[in-house]
Amino acid sequence: AQRCLRKPVDVDELDAAARAALDDDVAVGGPPATVLGDPDRLALLRASRLLDSGPDPVFDALTALTAALLRTESARVTIVSDGEQVFKARTDRPGADDVPRTAPLSHSLCQWPVAAGEPLVVGDARSDPLLAANQAVTALGAVAYLGVPLLVDGHALGTLCLVDGQPRDWDPDELALLDDLAAAATAEVRLRLADAGAEHAASACATDALAALAAVLRRHRATLHEAGVDALAVLLEHYATRCARV
Repeated sequence: AQRCLRKPVDVDELDAAARAALDDDVAVGGPPATVLGDPDRLALLRASRLLDSGPDPVFDALTALTAALLRTESARVTIVSDGEQVFKARTDRPGADDVPRTAPLSHSLCQWPVAAGEPLVVGDARSDPLLAANQAVTALGAVAYLGVPLLVDGHALGTLCLVDGQPRDWDPDELALLDDLAAAATAEVRLRLADAGAEHAASACATDALAALAAVLRRHRATLHEAGVDALAVLLEHYATRCARV
């Protein structure tokens, strides 16, 4: 696996770190449980109400925009607790309709970028020493993965990610684009916290989201096509309405 958008990480180093972590009550095949179980991170998750709420049209539009811009069938917003992963929104490749909306961490690749607070870039998880045994790979057919954590106050609450059933070499432009889109997803998470009274003014969060979407449009408009335009329109209307409430 390659954990960062900016430089590759030595796989042997990652493997050695994972083996050493077994001495610290770490579940086999997963990142340090103390990171996912951090009380401050879990408090933010509870305040956001993202774990126990249903499908959401804003996150649906974000994943639709992501899938359209990156020409992929499977884009997802995931929220990761200390025991499970929730698919807050997703577009899926054919044949993946039976993937449940929640999954234990045994079926989660997103736990790794959440725990590390860094992007995870994987061309073929089947040959990755840390990820090959994860049931997202062995049972659900995930092969290539690209995920960017949604960071709030230094804590990753989930990811915006892409999953492919075939090996894929992610290029730098794709990585940069997903990073830009993740900024919009993060701003939406912050907006939910603001609505819950756990963050700064909701209007500032909505403004941040608009700025992130403007950056996406400015930098990547050449790759935007009809499906992406429709999703972008939903998002812009949503944030314009939120800003107008002030």
